[in-house]
Amino acid sequence: MLKKIINLGVTGETHEDQTIKLVNVIAIAGFVITFGYVIGFGILQFFLGESYYKTSLLELFGSCLFLIMFTFTLRRWRIAAAITLTLIGLLEAFVYPVLFFGHNSGVHFFTIAFPPLCLLMFNTRSDYKYFIFFAFICTFCFLYTEFFLTDALYPVFPENFQIFYLKLMNAIGTIGLVSISVFVFAYDLNDARDKIAIEHERANNLLLNILPKSVAEKLKANNSNIADGFAETSILFADIVGFTQIASRFSPTEVVGLLNTYFTKFDEVMVKYEIEKIKTIGDAYMAASGIPEPCDDHAEKLMNFAIEILEQSAIISREIGIPIDLRIGINSGPVTAGVIGTKKFIYDLWGDAVNLASRMEMHGLPGKIQVTTDTYLLLKDKFEFEHRGEIAVKGKGQLNVYILSGKKNYIDYSHVVA
Repeated sequence: MLKKIINLGVTGETHEDQTIKLVNVIAIAGFVITFGYVIGFGILQFFLGESYYKTSLLELFGSCLFLIMFTFTLRRWRIAAAITLTLIGLLEAFVYPVLFFGHNSGVHFFTIAFPPLCLLMFNTRSDYKYFIFFAFICTFCFLYTEFFLTDALYPVFPENFQIFYLKLMNAIGTIGLVSISVFVFAYDLNDARDKIAIEHERANNLLLNILPKSVAEKLKANNSNIADGFAETSILFADIVGFTQIASRFSPTEVVGLLNTYFTKFDEVMVKYEIEKIKTIGDAYMAASGIPEPCDDHAEKLMNFAIEILEQSAIISREIGIPIDLRIGINSGPVTAGVIGTKKFIYDLWGDAVNLASRMEMHGLPGKIQVTTDTYLLLKDKFEFEHRGEIAVKGKGQLNVYILSGKKNYIDYSHVVA
């Protein structure tokens, strides 16, 4: 119930909402403390028969001021709430000591609590003038009462009672008011830090979904251009054959769902073989091996990856009841890799080896893996190929290409942990 009351008027997690919550705490704590005095003086009036009802009425007025401040907070009138708190400070520092309690009561010690509470209430970037004025008023009230006030006009208690009771109670009340408010502020601050940590981790995970881990670390450490050259890599392009005609038979949601089914499975296989996904282009999937961490068996890993996504594609095709084939092309060679853009950045590859890998897929056969001579020379001892002959490749003329026909040996990468 108390938590619900504190959160009244709070609609989100903005600075203003945190301020409202804090002012609610101050108002509620202040009301509880002052109303406690109302009850205490009422009991004294009943048992001692003195004129304690005047003090009780004044304390009741202070309680009402805290309730008014609480109402202002619900209406999001922060400045009005601060003015009300100023009135309470004047009441504590001047009216109570001058009229009833005197200097030794320690009631003006409450004034010490108000400036730090005010600092928590205001936005110090825009409301600093209000805070300076508020702090000045409270400081003046305290110093005047502490050094210039001597006796009360209408003392309620004998001096020894003031010293041993009121001063103790006022000191406890001051400490309690500040402690409760700072505790709530610190609690919210720690809660905000936890949320920031969660969002930071989520942002890191999103970044790792876009960029390789080592590249992401470089990007976070340095915003300058990130570019590297790799002499030995292998690049793969995979395309769904006839996808345009297939997509025309389905709704946009079904088309996206179909692509997501395929590419999600490809991503799972990618992790298994330590392949780096570069991007998807429509219904095409681009991946590479040997980047950003160089390795000697880049071509072998990429070929095993290609074989498995070809098998997974056939399984998915049977499950959904739609005949779908992949066309895969692979080439090996040097590339340049780097991050492009500052807003929606992407990790991409450039070079003649990339273009040739794309041509291998473009001029490939449905359900087959086609490779260049460079890739064939790297894999001929571990995989079986059929020489397809020469094909015309744009910008390259006639090139010898090879079609994978089987494996000579198979290395199980299932033990690799992502």
